[in-house]
Amino acid sequence: MRVIHIDEIKNEIQKVLADEVSRSSCSEWAQYLREEFDAGNLSFEPTKKESTMWDTLLFLEGYDTPDFDDNYLFNKDDLEIYLKRL
Repeated sequence: MRVIHIDEIKNEIQKVLADEVSRSSCSEWAQYLREEFDAGNLSFEPTKKESTMWDTLLFLEGYDTPDFDDNYLFNKDDLEIYLKRL
């Protein structure tokens, strides 16, 4: 079973904020983790932050969602908010 630590999620967000990782790569990473969770192959560490970590992964999975103006629905300010929640 794969264990995801809170620091892995924080690091991924920080890499996106620093433009080291693209939106789509981050979203694909989060999608992979969600699929692993859905299959029963993922757990969270620390367990007391599981709900917050799960919400953050779901947000990251949709981070590359376009809006109707050829921009993105979410921006880096949104990433900062999720990072602070962790």
